[in-house]
Amino acid sequence: MKKSLLVLALATTLLSNAQIDAMEGSWVSESSSYVMTILTHNSSPVKIFNTSFSKNRVIEEDIISYDEKTIITELYNEENEYRVSIKYILKDSNTMLCYYSGDLNKMVTVKKLSHFYME
Repeated sequence: MKKSLLVLALATTLLSNAQIDAMEGSWVSESSSYVMTILTHNSSPVKIFNTSFSKNRVIEEDIISYDEKTIITELYNEENEYRVSIKYILKDSNTMLCYYSGDLNKMVTVKKLSHFYME
C-alpha cells in the first residue's frame, strides 16, 4: 500500500511539473500583434516577454508566482503606463488561457506557434 501511494505521488508530481514545461514556447492571440514567449528551466518559469516585430519592441513581464498549473505575472508598459496582472493556465498542449486584471479585465486565449525543425 505504501509503495502504491509513493508511486501515485511521484506520478502526480511529474505530470504537474510537465504542465509548466509545456507552457514553454511562443504564443499568439488574434487580439494582439505581440508574440508572447515563455522560457522555463527545471519546471520553473524563468522569463516571459512580449515581442512586437511591427513596433520593434520587447516588453518583459515580472514573474510574481507559479505553481504546478499556473503562472502569475505583472506587465508594465512604460510607453502608455499600461499595467496588468496576468494569470496563465494551460488548457491543452496548444492552448493557454490568459486572465488579465488591472488596466484590462479580460480573458484571452493564446495558441502555441508551431515548431519547425531543420535537419
